Amino acid sequence: MRIKFLALNKVPSVTCDVRDGLVMYSDDKGIYKQDFFIPIESASQIDESQDPNYTQVAHLAVDWVSKNLYLSIISTRLPNFMIAVHPYAGIGSPPPVSGVEKYSYLYIFPRYDWIIESIAVHPNRGYIFLGVSERSGEHSGVYRFNSDGTDKKLLYNRQNVTSLAIDYKEDRLYWICQDGTTLESAKIDDYATDSRKLDVLNMKTVSVDSKWAYVSNYTGVWRVDKLSGTAVTKLKNVNPGEEMLAGTTIFSAESQPLLDDHPCAVNRGGCQRLCFAVPDSNEAVGLKKKCGCLIGETLQADGRTCV
Repeated sequence: MRIKFLALNKVPSVTCDVRDGLVMYSDDKGIYKQDFFIPIESASQIDESQDPNYTQVAHLAVDWVSKNLYLSIISTRLPNFMIAVHPYAGIGSPPPVSGVEKYSYLYIFPRYDWIIESIAVHPNRGYIFLGVSERSGEHSGVYRFNSDGTDKKLLYNRQNVTSLAIDYKEDRLYWICQDGTTLESAKIDDYATDSRKLDVLNMKTVSVDSKWAYVSNYTGVWRVDKLSGTAVTKLKNVNPGEEMLAGTTIFSAESQPLLDDHPCAVNRGGCQRLCFAVPDSNEAVGLKKKCGCLIGETLQADGRTCV
């Protein structure tokens, strides 16, 4: 099956909300959303950028429970990478924003040479993970934030982590190392890592399901046993003279599980704009709801509306 994107320019990042059958992607003009199952003639562009300060959305990751789209952007006003969040509507539901700035900035990295290489979101644990490279290497590696951008931690100090993926059932994080041939992983609450060398060169992206890791470079996609690094099988080959692969994304309900009693699962938890499920060990599900607002708005005393 093949989807034609509506974007007129290069598409650097693609993500999906399997539960609503949505594919979301970006180019240098804005963010787009398409129904995966509707022909291109019936689809339409939404959410063209309304922020005049941003030049490009580099990476996207979706929280399919809270209906939050996380993105890294680079600003022409502030030459720093930033994490932002954009609420989106599921199929058949009205957009959460009308006539106001559509983003909320969660974190701005301190200097221009901190570059976000990848984003992954774990809605059922309340975390955002970032692969970050920094010129000196001292601050490069995998970072973890709470879903609202608070509590930044450097988990694994690595050079140039180029791609991140999460096994949501095993709570395990996977990433590609700087050499482009090594796949590493770790439990998200454990600092111990393991690695496996693959018989694939210049890997750029990784995605995982219950058994396999799918890795790609510009010319092909391979399937590999994610635990052992064996059983490497090439699934797709691309002629670089005609086209190039940007990456892989798994479109499967199994890859996006739903946590029972998730605080943001129903109507954004009652939040008007943004619902963040942040870690809280005192709650039965390990998460608590925290409402948020967009740029130029203030959260009111009721803790859920924005003005």
